[in-house]
Amino acid sequence: MSPLIISSYVVVVLGAGAVLYGMWKNRRRQDHLEMIHEQLTKLAKRVGEDVRHNSSLVDEAEKLVLETHRAQASAGDLPELESPGFLSAMITALIYKYGTARISLADFTEASKDYVSVYVDGTSKEIILSLDHSLGAESIEFANFADPDDQTFH
Repeated sequence: MSPLIISSYVVVVLGAGAVLYGMWKNRRRQDHLEMIHEQLTKLAKRVGEDVRHNSSLVDEAEKLVLETHRAQASAGDLPELESPGFLSAMITALIYKYGTARISLADFTEASKDYVSVYVDGTSKEIILSLDHSLGAESIEFANFADPDDQTFH
């Protein structure tokens, strides 16, 4: 056999080997991608189930919050006394009603010895701020809180 034919066979065999190796490698890559596809499909199904479950939990929580706000509103339509916005509005109303107020550091140290009682008059819908802590003993009709601890701010 001539060297040309032998070299042609070698080139054909090497080319066929390279093609077979490429086919084997692509098959492995395809199997790997199919496995990833299956895992991602399972994960997407689980995430979808979790989203449906969590959305129902969110709906239940929103209903509870709405019921709580309705119950608080029906207890006298009182604003949330704990919110910073309400505190700011109350200070603004006090300054509007009584004029400019100057408060020094000494006022803070003296005020820290006592506390302000907060009462809510249910009939007139007024908030009463007082240093008289026995004001609740008067015959003023106050809002009836369901909880015996009325969460009075001191």
